[in-house]
Amino acid sequence: METLRVVQLGAIGSGKTAFFNRLTSSNEPEISGGPSVTKQVVVGYITDTDIEIIDTPGFESESDKLLHVAGVVAALSLGNVNRILVFVKFERDDRMISSIRQILSPIKRYKDIVTIIVTHLDYSRNINEDQDRFSKRIKQDFNLDSILFYSNTDSNCQTIAKGVEEIITKSQFKSIQLQDSEIFSQFDLLQLDDQNQTLLEKNQTVILRQFRKIAGIYKFYIEQIDLENPQLIDILHELTFDIKSIANKCVEEFENLHGDVLNEFYDVQGVNIRYLHHIYLKKQIKLDLNNVIILAQKTMTKSKYHCYNFIKLCPNCKQPWIKVVGCDGLTKCGNRILPFEKDEIIDQASAPKKYQFMIEDNQLKVQAEDNQINNLTESEEFSYKLNELYKYFRKDRHFQEYLGQDFSKDAFLQLLQEKFGKILKGTILKINDDTKGKIIQQLKVYFYSLFKVSLKKEDQDKLIGCGITFNWAEQPPLRGPELNELLSQDLIDFFNRDQEKLLKDEAYFLEQSYKKLVKDAIEDQKHQKKILKSKTQPKGLQL
Repeated sequence: METLRVVQLGAIGSGKTAFFNRLTSSNEPEISGGPSVTKQVVVGYITDTDIEIIDTPGFESESDKLLHVAGVVAALSLGNVNRILVFVKFERDDRMISSIRQILSPIKRYKDIVTIIVTHLDYSRNINEDQDRFSKRIKQDFNLDSILFYSNTDSNCQTIAKGVEEIITKSQFKSIQLQDSEIFSQFDLLQLDDQNQTLLEKNQTVILRQFRKIAGIYKFYIEQIDLENPQLIDILHELTFDIKSIANKCVEEFENLHGDVLNEFYDVQGVNIRYLHHIYLKKQIKLDLNNVIILAQKTMTKSKYHCYNFIKLCPNCKQPWIKVVGCDGLTKCGNRILPFEKDEIIDQASAPKKYQFMIEDNQLKVQAEDNQINNLTESEEFSYKLNELYKYFRKDRHFQEYLGQDFSKDAFLQLLQEKFGKILKGTILKINDDTKGKIIQQLKVYFYSLFKVSLKKEDQDKLIGCGITFNWAEQPPLRGPELNELLSQDLIDFFNRDQEKLLKDEAYFLEQSYKKLVKDAIEDQKHQKKILKSKTQPKGLQL
């Protein structure tokens, strides 16, 4: 049977080593202040169990950063893991949330096996109230339900060990393999000498000040926008893309202005780390960018036209659905139009840019772009829209089977004329950004019926949903952490691209050198891990 394994993560001074000592009846060095004393991976066993528990160097270290990061990554990759315990010391909510967010950033993909451990709860003046409030905050911000609280007064180590054991044994094994982008963009690896550190901070101020001014102007515009404006969703959607583009240009401008200086930057291992500044500068402006996007998204949700109002859960299986066509009456969970087909409408959802954004006199000006179709004659508009339809359907395998593999536009037009006759022109001219998706779906349903398209066995296996019938109008729109979890994965997708795409060719060798340095440090931590023998008598818990 595979060994049950738990890994401890937390900032320096969060109480994780004290927790480790009490559960393993060991005596690893622990202090409540000063620098980190845990600088290697320490493997022990919870007393009177076969559960392996691994202590790691702390986050937020100002020295030996590479050593600390390598220890964390090494611990997570020693073998399959049942549970990750994230430690945070009880203090002001915002500081705890910030610390947890930093620790969770590189392990987002494994959030389902994370338990938050809040230590030093004896600092609380109202334990029950603080526990309830912070549990709700953890659920709201991270969609996590697994949280434990401990204080200096908790002396029954066996009870605590039993609680931890219950959580661990219910967890599935996970093989944790952090990607390079997760290690290099989410962990704080950068450590410079004093002179270069001062120079870096001075140069960073240039881009941060520039971007924060722009972000402030964009936020002011969002706060003043008319919520009754029917174009609000489109404007704010385009605005978020525009502010991301500005963020990228700011970093590129910084590189152009200070590239020569960055060539002089070496870390304490003697490796040129110019390429890392792309990543670290993005981490700095990400906070301001995130604030703009979150404000835009929250403002969009206040509009009656927002898609959030159309996302609901099946009352039986809790599968989320978005209903875009049909009435608000009875519907069936899984009743998608031709679900075995690739949803090309969603794939093509990136509409052409409709608005231009300009800053004049410290104010954001939004101007609608001219629609070239408005300048076309009726005949030219019909031809243009027909051609767009043809480009869409010529890739459809069912049309190819009916009309031929490489059917022409004339053959497509003849088919439409045979079936729609005099109403064809009016139907085509009705197509615009708002109606395109619905009309294409209606055409697919009609012609697939004509082609006698039917579901095959392998297609039926792809259906999702439980199939029960329920009243759509009676179900409330999806809200709270479930909605956040559903929609948050690509919120800052601009910063989650593969790092190679953000680098210039001349930085490639330097990048590979530094990555090798980090990976060698991780391997060293694995080989130098300290393994403790199992003991039978637990100590009292003092966190």
